[in-house]
This record gives sequence, structure tokens and C-alpha cells, in this order.
Amino acid sequence: MEINDVLPRSQLLVKELAEGLNAGNCDLEGIEKRILSFVHELALTLERQVLQEIKEPTQDNSLVVGGRTALFAGKRNRRFRTRFGGTLVLARRCYKYREGGGGYSPVDEKLGLDRCLGYSPLMSYLLTRFGASEPFARASELLREVLGFNVSATAVQRNTEAVGERISDNPYMLIDAKRGQKACEVMVVQVDGTISPQIMEKDGIRGRESLKLPTDWKECNVVVIQKRDGGQEVDRWTGARYGKHEQFETYAGRAAIAMGASMWRRQSSFWPMGLIRTGNYKRPISRAQWESWIFIMPASIWELSRGC
Repeated sequence: MEINDVLPRSQLLVKELAEGLNAGNCDLEGIEKRILSFVHELALTLERQVLQEIKEPTQDNSLVVGGRTALFAGKRNRRFRTRFGGTLVLARRCYKYREGGGGYSPVDEKLGLDRCLGYSPLMSYLLTRFGASEPFARASELLREVLGFNVSATAVQRNTEAVGERISDNPYMLIDAKRGQKACEVMVVQVDGTISPQIMEKDGIRGRESLKLPTDWKECNVVVIQKRDGGQEVDRWTGARYGKHEQFETYAGRAAIAMGASMWRRQSSFWPMGLIRTGNYKRPISRAQWESWIFIMPASIWELSRGC
């Protein structure tokens, strides 16, 4: 679409939709979908033209980035998908680090594309926002309904995990000190975990073919810390982490301390038995694991779920 075509095409679209509505050939939902598609096409055209006007931040043949020397290696294309469903191609100057491998693009940094995996910053935000709130497959379905075009579950996972890797998972940094200073009658710490399959990605292999590749497995553990007073919940913190369970115990212990270990009048830890999956079988929480936990919280009460 060209900018000069916008007005004539919009007038034709309005006429076509009005005639279809009066003839009973479409409803309001169909009209909104057609208009949204037209708006996306227009927005993609505008974004493309804006990027065509972008100026390179530097023309130098050598740069120092983070204490490392990078040498000009020519112009290369950057492809990324936008919030409007289309794909844009951006030619920009690229630099290669003299030592250690890797490269750098001033334009990518200027646009925020250096932190994205094949998507624009706004699209990356939406992928991560949904991916952090829902299972990746469900997030993909919700994004398709909201955006009006398909986004794969693998893309949601890759972008969500890439953003997560840049966020500190140290509870001492994540939990505000004021939350730990607030006293409570009971603190409940719930911990659970599972082993989840991860699809391995390879260039040029997508969709069903990717499912035939060897599956990588990751152990994921979750901790929920709930502060209660007078029978009511007064605060809650949830944390999750990939990795071995032994490492997670340290993480959960720090979170409990940051939430105010010294302010507890009674502590309660809940370990759901028989729900931790290892390999192809399930195993219950061992007594040794419980003993390591009460070492962190000596006043804890061991509560078992029903049926254990």
C-alpha cells in the first residue's frame, strides 16, 4: 500500500462494507475485522517508511562497545515481525568484535531490536506479557485472538525466557524491604515442581517437523509465600526457577527471609507429596528434603496434602 492510495481505498472499503451490511451479507464483527486488517496494512506501510528515514548513529569503522573493540563488517539485513503482523527488513551497519566473537549494530541498539528475537520491541513485550501469565500454548492462542494473526507457542516461549534471563531472580533484590518488615500471624510457604518438555529449535525446521527432534527436559520449581493475619491474606509473593531442586531450596529460603522471617509468629510449610516428577516417574518429597527445609525455618510445621 502507498500513502497516496489510503484515501481512495478507504472510501471503497466503506462503500463495500455499507452495501454488504445493508444487503445482509456481513455483520458488525465482520466489518470490524475488515477495517482492522486495513488499519494493520496501513500501519505497516507507515512503519516501513519511517524506518527508511532512519540515520545511522555513526559511520566510524571502529567502535569500542563495553570495553571491547568492534570493527565494521558491512551492511546486513535485520528481519523482524511487527505489532501489525507484517515483516520488515532493515539494512544497517554491523560490527564484529575483534575478540570473543559476536557483533554489534548501533541501529539495533537505537531501536531496541538488540534485545528482541525476531520481533519488534512492542511485539516482544506482548509475547512476554502473555507468556509470563499463561502456559505458552495458551498464550499463543490468546495472542492470536487479540492481535488478529498467528504467533507460535515456540516464539512466545523463546521471547519470554530471553527476557526472563535478563531479570535478576535474587529475592533480596525483588522483594521490597517494607514487605519483610510487616509482621504477620502465620506465614505459609508452598513449594512444588515438575519436569517440563522443551521443544528444540533448529534453523529451517518448524511446525510438526520440530516435534520430531529430541526433546530437552527442564525442572521447574515454584514457591508461593503467603502472609496471613487475623484469618486474612495480607501479602503474597510467587517465585519460580528452572534448575535443580537443591539449588531452588536456597532461592526459596532467601525469599522467605526477605518476606520477613524474623517477623513470623508461626511458620507453616506445605510440600505437596507425589507431585514432583523426575524423568518418567513420580517420586514423593523425601524426608531429607524436609529436614533441609526446617533447617532454614526451624519453627515450621509440616503439613501434608490430603491423600498423602
